[in-house]
Amino acid sequence: GLITWIRVASGAAVLALVPRARRPVDREDVPRLVVLSFLWVAIPFTLFPVAQQWINSAVTGMLNGAMPIFAATI
Repeated sequence: GLITWIRVASGAAVLALVPRARRPVDREDVPRLVVLSFLWVAIPFTLFPVAQQWINSAVTGMLNGAMPIFAATI
């Protein structure tokens, strides 16, 4: 919900203040980065509270902790 979007926006604002120590991001890559940020951050943060309405928070924590294993299998 709303708290998720506030967390994502505040995280993006903090990262925007970090100096660009690496090579600059090309202008054509910005839309791709926005899409990836929604897929990898905003959507999961939104779906965790929805899922916890039906499953135990311990199960949610285990699934969240196993995310690297899921990513490696893909």
